Amino acid sequence: MSSQVPFPPRFPSPSSHLPLTLISLEDWALITLNGPDSVKYLQGQLTCDVASLAADHFSFAAHCDAKGKMFSHLCVFHHQEGMAFIERHSVRDSHLTELKKYAVFSKTTIVSDDEAVLLGVAG
Repeated sequence: MSSQVPFPPRFPSPSSHLPLTLISLEDWALITLNGPDSVKYLQGQLTCDVASLAADHFSFAAHCDAKGKMFSHLCVFHHQEGMAFIERHSVRDSHLTELKKYAVFSKTTIVSDDEAVLLGVAG
């Protein structure tokens, strides 16, 4: 059996040659954290160094249980007066339940922002 590709091979184009494109990120959810303990709380919950994250940077991270099982992977960043992250919409509700378990001991409010429109930009 021959495995011929029906399309000619194409090589990746440099981003400078791509047209400007907006991409709907409707499969992603935005979670915000506000309050004086937001950074400290996330620092103890995520796999990245949230405390040293610059205001104009983001970091990929994971939230795991005590045994190392991952609840979610996410992208965390500074947002307004607090912190925020985006994660897959399909894991949002179960992940929020896990993330909020110990938040009652911190001065932080964790909320899913269902009004946000998330867009990606390419090109």
